[in-house]
Amino acid sequence: MSNPSDYTVGWVCALTCEYVAAQEFLDEEHDPPDSLQPNDGNDYTLGKVGRHNVVIAVLPDGEYGTATAASVATSMLNSFRNVRIGLMVGIGGGAPSPTNDIRLGDIVVSAPREANGVTYGGVFEYDFGKTIQDQAFKQTRFLNQPPTTLRAAVQGLKTQYTRKGHQLGQAVSDVISKNPMLRDEYSRPHSSTDILFRSGSTHDSRGCAEFCARDPSSLEPRRQRTVYHDKPCIHYGTIASANQLMKNAIARDTLAKERNVLCFEMEAAGLMNDFPCLVIRGICDYSDSHKNKSWQGYAAMVAAAYAKGLLNRIIPSRIENEQRISELFTTALHALETTGDNVNAIKSRSDRRIELEILNWLTPIDYGPQQSDIFRRHQPGTGQPLGHIKSRFEDAISIEIRAHGEDVRKYVSGRLGELPMIVQGNVELREAIIHNISRAVDGMFLLAKLHFESLIGKMTAKAIRRTLESLPTGSDAYDSAYEEVMNRIEDQNKDKRDMAKKALLWITCAKWRLTKPELQEALAVELGETKLDQDNLPNMKDVASVCAGLVTIDEDSDICNSTVK
Repeated sequence: MSNPSDYTVGWVCALTCEYVAAQEFLDEEHDPPDSLQPNDGNDYTLGKVGRHNVVIAVLPDGEYGTATAASVATSMLNSFRNVRIGLMVGIGGGAPSPTNDIRLGDIVVSAPREANGVTYGGVFEYDFGKTIQDQAFKQTRFLNQPPTTLRAAVQGLKTQYTRKGHQLGQAVSDVISKNPMLRDEYSRPHSSTDILFRSGSTHDSRGCAEFCARDPSSLEPRRQRTVYHDKPCIHYGTIASANQLMKNAIARDTLAKERNVLCFEMEAAGLMNDFPCLVIRGICDYSDSHKNKSWQGYAAMVAAAYAKGLLNRIIPSRIENEQRISELFTTALHALETTGDNVNAIKSRSDRRIELEILNWLTPIDYGPQQSDIFRRHQPGTGQPLGHIKSRFEDAISIEIRAHGEDVRKYVSGRLGELPMIVQGNVELREAIIHNISRAVDGMFLLAKLHFESLIGKMTAKAIRRTLESLPTGSDAYDSAYEEVMNRIEDQNKDKRDMAKKALLWITCAKWRLTKPELQEALAVELGETKLDQDNLPNMKDVASVCAGLVTIDEDSDICNSTVK
């Protein structure tokens, strides 16, 4: 039995043909592992490629996609905890374009590439993102690159093959010659079956050879490859991955143009962030509706042949220097927890700073020293609810504070200059105004203010005397006074009336006491407009005037007050 800790290379396949190809390119096959984790349901083949011990896993029969691939890789890492590099090897659909002459049987190797200002790590998950109206699809998740050791080996192997060519096709032939049972399904098909259809050509269900290929206008003309071209050709760049099979030539061409995609497959996106690996795909079709399986066996073989060549390029000590993939999650989790602690500390400071800014904005008065002094003395009752405080004064003598009659007379006398000119030269009328208002309000300044405001619009002595004679007194004085004020507001023209009502609504319903600039901006807001028009800001003296005394502005604090609130 084999020891799982001896294996440092993880190799994942999706299909039976890929699993067969992977096993055929092992230099040695080992016994099954002596133990696995309890929840590991994967099927494994263990063996050796060059100087590396390799564990190969395959997706369950009939299951495909990124989620299944991620589950298989996770189980592998739990049972084979010494795995340090990963490979995803199998077949894919090509995306030929004027700049990328991809043919059936070619190989695509994932490699970091830039497209339209975005750099992809080798794999692009084209169905994970969001579509916004009138905008292009936006990717919302980015995938990791393979380990440095693998990317360096790809570069070294690419250089080697460029200088001296490769023998991948011959390697496949050698494998098949040793196992004739594979000849029919895994040998290279004839080149005449490599047909590229135009993007607008849709597959005829009656058969490609009999119907689709017979129309020359549906075929995409391509030049013959020279004898100097290696078979297969190797391409390096972005592989598109998703949970759906790409069978749309128009969508294929769009992604090839916009993202510089070379091929499509269904598993790699599920691995890259949990099982950082190199993706190697043999091209078995053109990602269109004319799919067939005749090239799948050979495509799987050439991909496995490339993977073996890559592993032979890597010396064992390089892999030993890589961190175990299973440890990457522990390291990332620790970093995340540390980040979380730091974020919480920063957020706490930030929250306190914002809280102080809000408190300072709400009032210019600094209550801090007064509060600190009260806390320091622990003055009894200062921290109790209002109801509890009131209960302490139930037996105390209650005194209602009212203004002295002389104070009211001085207040009214001081405002006489605001009344019409008919009042200014009439001493008897001035004295009647002072006497009648002082007598009616019984020391209540607010009522005096309301009564006085009711005289401002009167233009004759008779009108003023009639108003003074009808000034309400007693318990209903306030109700009558407010009713009179509202009548005066309603008697104004429409613009003034609407302005007064809006101002009263804002001041009465606002959750805090509005300042003069806040009320100005609130009144300037126009329904359906997204920007504030500075020309629509009202003058606050005009606002107070149309409100007929119901709105006042504290000049010291700039706070707008309503006498009805």
